[in-house]
Amino acid sequence: MGLKEKQALAGLDVSWSEKSLKSSTGKDIKIELDAATFNDDMDAIMLVDQKGAMAAANGVSKLCYNDIGKEAFNELKVFIVKLINHKEEGAKKIVIADGVMELHGTWGDKNDYLSESEIKEALENML
Repeated sequence: MGLKEKQALAGLDVSWSEKSLKSSTGKDIKIELDAATFNDDMDAIMLVDQKGAMAAANGVSKLCYNDIGKEAFNELKVFIVKLINHKEEGAKKIVIADGVMELHGTWGDKNDYLSESEIKEALENML
């Protein structure tokens, strides 16, 4: 990973998305990037906040708009949203295991990622 990528990763601020998750769920949920998967993909680094972190927060918010949705989501016991970048298309998916909700996508020049509506629907299908 070059200096530009390291600086861009260090400058990422997903605090708005984390605050949104707390507001929607009542829980502190941390958003993390799998930094190794963003290696040498500056486009993905620059777009992951909007297309990954914000989409995850908005998708969860749409699911948790009432107490029924909030309670169902909180039963998943998610405490981390982990954003994982892929170089090839067709990798978009959500996996929840051991309190970690992995959001896989191609946020760079391929733009193959889950929208907030797809995130909401995927989560509904898990519940």
